[in-house]
Amino acid sequence: MFALKGFSDSDFDLLRRFLSRREVLKNELVCKADEAAHLLYLVEDGAVKLVQRASVDSADDVTLGVIKAGGFFGEEALLRENQTYMSTVVAVENSVLMTMDRESLQKLMAESISVGTRLLLALSRTYREALSTPEVMGRIITFYSTKGGTGNTTLAVNTAAMLARSGKRVAVLDADMQFGNASLLVGAPANLNIARLIQKEERLAFDRIKGFLTRKGNVDYLFSPELPQDAELVSRANLGQIIRAVATHYDFIVIDASAEINDQTLLAWDLADLIVLVSIAELSGITRMHRLFRVLSRLNYHKDKFAVLVNRFRTTQASFVEEFRKLPVGHVGTVAFDEQTLNAEFAGIPLVEQAAGSPAAKDLALFVQQMTGEEALDKTRKGGIFSRLKSLFS
Repeated sequence: MFALKGFSDSDFDLLRRFLSRREVLKNELVCKADEAAHLLYLVEDGAVKLVQRASVDSADDVTLGVIKAGGFFGEEALLRENQTYMSTVVAVENSVLMTMDRESLQKLMAESISVGTRLLLALSRTYREALSTPEVMGRIITFYSTKGGTGNTTLAVNTAAMLARSGKRVAVLDADMQFGNASLLVGAPANLNIARLIQKEERLAFDRIKGFLTRKGNVDYLFSPELPQDAELVSRANLGQIIRAVATHYDFIVIDASAEINDQTLLAWDLADLIVLVSIAELSGITRMHRLFRVLSRLNYHKDKFAVLVNRFRTTQASFVEEFRKLPVGHVGTVAFDEQTLNAEFAGIPLVEQAAGSPAAKDLALFVQQMTGEEALDKTRKGGIFSRLKSLFS
């Protein structure tokens, strides 16, 4: 069923009579930005992504959003004549698209002006929202670990706190929908959370979302659901809406992703400017990371989209870090083992606020300084991730 409000089953049955079917393969180009817009596309099955494409070989694609089954794009083709597509669209996986041109729309209007009018109203609202969205969006940093217990949430929360200390506008989204615990690490109740937002608000615009944000230490948090079963309320589509709405009001959005690889995790990866992979220095951590890259290799991300942070690092574990450096990532850093981290977690205060001079806090400060271009870069890594991040994040 397509995401068109106000449509009954009989309306959809009528609409389908005027749609044409198109099958696309993974990574196939569907349409290009600035080319003449002739077709509306509705995603029947699979998924596509909207990208900003700087080069023909797609190496520098920036993902603007992902549209799953039920969504649509290319509405500008039906709303006005002589329009061009606003985004380049590429298939994320083998997908089935249903299309409609202006001639088919006219036939639909002749058959049922009420159904045709509702279609145009639904397309028009989405089109107006797209035009009104600011082009400048905050940078998205997704923290991900292949297993729980590595300190993924701790590093995400402390990175956000450190960015806020440098004067940046920062929001954190706890996207571990079943068992997220970012609220505990900042000493805040989780009664305001993403599940309640979706239950109470029909329109996921920022003016509605901000009422469900919790502010702690100059960082705004959108917490995960209190109950694991409420995770079912959060779809990939509305999570994407929330991320994009929030991204237009902050310099940085830090996403704490679930260890499970699901639709929401894939979305958090696709939308991220930087994916921080968190592990600990042990054989199982290295093994899991290699297995993870078997998945990531299929997504055609550039290696500079990744940074690895080896958490709870001890100097005796240097040989493990060298193994992490063999991965196709732009940067590998370490965060020292620090007993003060646990004390800060129990106190519900980020380590970088409670003990800014501690070893782990200093390591995170260096990581953040490198991201924002405020720290001299390692001269032996010219052209690496942080030379790119300096222009990307500053």
